[in-house]
Amino acid sequence: MLTIKEVAKLTGYSDNAVDRWIVKGSLRSVLVQTGLITCKEWLVDFYCGEGYTIAKKSEKHIRLIKRICG
Repeated sequence: MLTIKEVAKLTGYSDNAVDRWIVKGSLRSVLVQTGLITCKEWLVDFYCGEGYTIAKKSEKHIRLIKRICG
């Protein structure tokens, strides 16, 4: 499971960006006692769906695409 801060660190986007994805319903999450969390599978689903259309991708996002797509 990943917190908003962990997703931000992993993806190179800000905490606010990750929070917006969750509020918008683009990135699935669940509320637990310590706050909102998501999982790696849901993050991959987001990246392969709506996240794919992010206009200004972070450097980490671009490197990930290059690594996966060659």
